[in-house]
Amino acid sequence: LDAVIKACSDRDDIDSKVQDVLRIGAYQLLFMRVPDHAAVSETVDLARSVTSVGPTKFVNAVMRKIAVKTWEEWLTELLIPVS
Repeated sequence: LDAVIKACSDRDDIDSKVQDVLRIGAYQLLFMRVPDHAAVSETVDLARSVTSVGPTKFVNAVMRKIAVKTWEEWLTELLIPVS
């Protein structure tokens, strides 16, 4: 998940709380049957509650980029062999 988040982020250093929130959101998008809009919305709300209002736009942008592809597509793009 971290490789996908990194591929969707323009930042080299992501706050640990924000990284954790993004991991949860990415997991929902890529492995659960949560609709994309719901996963994005809930992840942004979670970011707002555990950090501050500042990172919410960043979280929203990263989550929307993650949602564009499936897990298998991300693996192919990141050149990670699928097992």
